[in-house]
Amino acid sequence: MQFTAAQLLEIQFSRSKHYRVSATHSASLTMGNCSSIHEQIDLRRRIDGTVAAEDVKAVFIAANVQLDQWALGEVNFDEIADDFNLEREPVAIADVIRDCLTTMTVEGNSAKLSAKLDRADYTKVNKILEALGGKWNKKANSHVFANGDPEEAIASYLETGKLDKPEKFGFFPTPEPLARELVRLVGLRPGQTVLEPEAGIGGIASVCAEIVGKDNITCYEIQQKNCDVLRSLGFRVEQADFLTVEPIQQFSAVILNPPFESQADIAHVMHAFKFLEQGGTMGAIMSIAITFRTNNKTTQFRAFLDSMRARVTINDKNAFKESGTAAQTVTVIFQKPHESSTTSPARIEVARQTPDPMLALDDDLEHAAKAPAIVATLPRKQQPAQASLF
Repeated sequence: MQFTAAQLLEIQFSRSKHYRVSATHSASLTMGNCSSIHEQIDLRRRIDGTVAAEDVKAVFIAANVQLDQWALGEVNFDEIADDFNLEREPVAIADVIRDCLTTMTVEGNSAKLSAKLDRADYTKVNKILEALGGKWNKKANSHVFANGDPEEAIASYLETGKLDKPEKFGFFPTPEPLARELVRLVGLRPGQTVLEPEAGIGGIASVCAEIVGKDNITCYEIQQKNCDVLRSLGFRVEQADFLTVEPIQQFSAVILNPPFESQADIAHVMHAFKFLEQGGTMGAIMSIAITFRTNNKTTQFRAFLDSMRARVTINDKNAFKESGTAAQTVTVIFQKPHESSTTSPARIEVARQTPDPMLALDDDLEHAAKAPAIVATLPRKQQPAQASLF
């Protein structure tokens, strides 16, 4: 079979039906089955546990990898890097590193450390900032990002645990312990109605069904394969982009783990608010970025949480490990008021890591003295709730 130049590029991706005759597939097979190459790859892994495409290429060249005679086109090293990273367990971000990154001062395209670190920790932070595109500038006394927004780059790393932003940072199944804790915090009771937007494969809905029954749960999901799973489990599901749906019913509780990409979690929570009846409870897993980012969308959302007297809990840093990501998350709980009430700051807590698989909460904030600095440094620009967020 003859391929055009464009087709030769296309078959280098594993999604192509002709991938098995590609140069990339040939290189992946050879490199994946060579122990010495695995050793070289492991030596080049970065602080997040991943290896970059350029490092895979360097190992390929150094090892003088020979392609099979049937191999067509040129090797796509991004695809091979994905192969090496696919089964790699996510590396949790250490508390001291997370604290340092969340408290950096960002001005324009520069990011400056707000706290002194010992040499070992500084070396790690410097490697992260360099991998994200920052370069130390002695004159500016900060890391300068020549080709991007440092806040966006840092937030992406804290959200995903990855130095390379995933093409689509969307669906990660909610681990059962976290789903159960979320439902417990919502205080779900028999007879209540529940909405789960972006229901995935039913991790949260299944826990809710134990309390209210499947007939009282409505799910929205955009992916066909996930809808098929939900229907096979007996749930009522509408296949749609939830953000395009307008409410025809209001619910006692809205419980969700929305996608985080491009701050979609904020958009989903604000849209879901329309579906919540007065006195109803919202429970959402969201990106930790809502606690430290300073762009308008985030500061307005924090003001909204203040107006709802929301409870924000920083989840265990390994909460999503079984779902294959080191994503840093928070749980947001609030009730929709029956009428306007006085603004009160959102309450922020830190989930404690315990031997028990269930996530425990530190209800006594006096014990949070050693908690991440984010608790103490969360920006508090008091503003009224913004209608434009809906």
